[in-house]
Amino acid sequence: MSLKHILSLASKQYWRFVKAALLSLALLMFTPAQGEMTIHGSSNLDTLDYDVDNIHLKLSKLESRWQLSPFDSSLLVEKMRAKRLQITVRDTEKKADKSGLPERINLPFPVQIQQAEVVELVIVT
Repeated sequence: MSLKHILSLASKQYWRFVKAALLSLALLMFTPAQGEMTIHGSSNLDTLDYDVDNIHLKLSKLESRWQLSPFDSSLLVEKMRAKRLQITVRDTEKKADKSGLPERINLPFPVQIQQAEVVELVIVT
């Protein structure tokens, strides 16, 4: 499992939170349009824990800046930064079978990430 795939799984719950917040804000913005409007925001999470089979992911101090364009229903993440990503691989007796997770998650709107950063990566086996 690649680091990119692990990070995408870890951020799945974070994106659910961001998506709910953004959709709520977008509903408030359905006024007669006078040109293209954008909603700017930022989010901070202290920790985000996620388990995938025998792997535990913990993101600490996750910050992001983003903008939502209701005109074309797109999300632009300007910057996403985590202070630490700790990946704990647990000992397991069963063979590593296919996890049943999809190779790709299709979001209901386009998402573009300009910058993503993890300051410290810790892998515990």
